[in-house]
Amino acid sequence: MTVASRQRARLLLVAPHNSYRIAPYIEAANRLDIDFLVASEGKHSLVGAVADGLHIDLSDPQQALERLLEAAAEHPFAGVVGSDDATIEMASRLAAQLNLPHNPPQAAVISRRKDLARATLADAGVPVPKHWLLDLRDLHEKQLASIEFPADRHGERSEGG
Repeated sequence: MTVASRQRARLLLVAPHNSYRIAPYIEAANRLDIDFLVASEGKHSLVGAVADGLHIDLSDPQQALERLLEAAAEHPFAGVVGSDDATIEMASRLAAQLNLPHNPPQAAVISRRKDLARATLADAGVPVPKHWLLDLRDLHEKQLASIEFPADRHGERSEGG
């Protein structure tokens, strides 16, 4: 067996430090014999893979992206995964810059916003449920008059349904 054939694929998991999804990703990577690195804000995390991982500031996306590119230059990744809504756009942008398989970064943005997802689907001719976008910061009678009942409320970010 050559050295190259013994090297394991390396995956980058970009995750918020408090994500409940980190453990299942770690378990899956271990079962598949995939080397992984967790990039997160949690240097004081109780989860060893987060505490020992790459520490980035998710509130500064450009700086985080630069740090992730530096890490990839030092030890390349075979794939990049964002674990949660807060990290999928970052993961997509990084994968694009590294020429790795990815969804377009704009798709990550659209997937997080039900109003954008429905508008995109409707523009493509896909039937979508009737919906209304209300600006709750400036709610007025005209906005409310257009709503047909029964109605269900969902936030800006996808909350199901």
